[in-house]
Amino acid sequence: KLYLQRALHELPEDVDLHSVYGRMSGEDGDLFTAHLHLAYAALYQNNARQTTYNLDKARPLAKTEEQRQDLMHFETIYKERSEFWKQTAFR
Repeated sequence: KLYLQRALHELPEDVDLHSVYGRMSGEDGDLFTAHLHLAYAALYQNNARQTTYNLDKARPLAKTEEQRQDLMHFETIYKERSEFWKQTAFR
C-alpha cells in the first residue's frame, strides 16, 4: 500500500491508482479511504454519478481531523470539476 501512496503522490489524477488503492483500502476495512479514493477515480473519469455516490458514503466516515482535511481537499477539487461538468456534456 505504501507503494501506491507514493505513486499517487507522483500521479495524483491517475484513475487506475485511485481505483486500486480504494479497493485495497476497502479490503483492509478502511471504508473512509476506500470511498474517498473510489470517488477520486470516478471524478477523474468524469463520472458525476459515481463520484457523488462514493462522496456521500465517505462523508459520514470522516472521523479524524486528517480524514476531515482529506475530505475538504477532495470537496475543493469536486467543486471545480462540478463546474466543468455543468458547462459540458459530462454529467
